[in-house]
Amino acid sequence: MEAKFSVTMTVGDMYRFLLRHAYISKSGVFSLLISLGALVLFIVQYDTLDPFKRMCLLLVAALFTIIFPIQMSLQAAKAVKLNPVFQKPLEYVINDDGISVCQGDENVLLPWSGVFRTVETKTQIVIYSSARNAFILPKNQLKEQAEIVSKLIESKKDVKYDPFTIVDQGADESDEETVENDNGNIQ
Repeated sequence: MEAKFSVTMTVGDMYRFLLRHAYISKSGVFSLLISLGALVLFIVQYDTLDPFKRMCLLLVAALFTIIFPIQMSLQAAKAVKLNPVFQKPLEYVINDDGISVCQGDENVLLPWSGVFRTVETKTQIVIYSSARNAFILPKNQLKEQAEIVSKLIESKKDVKYDPFTIVDQGADESDEETVENDNGNIQ
């Protein structure tokens, strides 16, 4: 089984990813609860609060429900506009070997053992290669390939994660090398 498709990152796709990524975490849920709590206090205590406290509660209520999503929208637009990777389509081939990504002369294979986790939403399939790095696959660009990708991911869910398995397709597999910098990060 194999899926071949091309993805051109859009601001909307990046925005949906960033928003979900931010609000699904414990800190994201906590932030929303803080904003909702401030809104409830604003409504319940409105008559007893001085104007400064009203303004502060309104600001806290809007912070994670209005301001932060607007900021994320701007961040998504900036990332898509300025990141050279998003300027051209990424060509994907997903099969039993892993996820192959090609753009121009660059070609990289992420074996299934290099997949940290996967998330499927109504609009996207997200394949994480680490806690902070992911391939964002918008379903509207995958079309009929989305079902094949989902089945491949499901068939590989028992593969043990090994963060040291990224293979550069441009190099001979015997030349694989993992370098650790002074901070313990992989390069």
